[in-house]
Amino acid sequence: MAKIKYFLLGLLIGVILVGSASVVKAYLLKQKVLGESTVTVATLDLSTTPQTALFNLTKLAPGTTSGEQIIRLKNTGSTGIKYRVSVFPTNAENDNKLFQSLEYTLKSYTLGENLSKTYGGTGSLLKDLQNLEINQRLAEGEEKILKMEISLPASAGNDIEGTTTNFNIVFDATQSEGEF
Repeated sequence: MAKIKYFLLGLLIGVILVGSASVVKAYLLKQKVLGESTVTVATLDLSTTPQTALFNLTKLAPGTTSGEQIIRLKNTGSTGIKYRVSVFPTNAENDNKLFQSLEYTLKSYTLGENLSKTYGGTGSLLKDLQNLEINQRLAEGEEKILKMEISLPASAGNDIEGTTTNFNIVFDATQSEGEF
């Protein structure tokens, strides 16, 4: 009978210990939910006007210019951006003597359309317009104006007579704090 007593006492102590450990364990593992968290990534978007060819020149003669053409840039994304501009011939055929001879002037303007900076000018070749970072930031929804002019220098030789070239003007944008 003493064995049964000790067995029952041991069983009772075991149940109490296991039950206590379960209660403590449940207490130590209690959870609190803070609610649903949301993260949204900004959008990066730059629109241009015009959206197609800026220049469509025929009969450009040495010593003449295209006249200034207006480019409107607008940040249509949801974060501030900075941007740069490059010019590339559309294919190997267009990387010809005419393309190699063209010069450019690019002007950037502030919001009130006051000239803020001129890039290029006499002697600045269009083919060298690569990754030119424009030192203007565009806030969300902000618009800037650029004016671009191309010219054929008077020193252009007869070897470009009757030639044609095609090129793309490319604007790359990144968030204001980002790196190109």
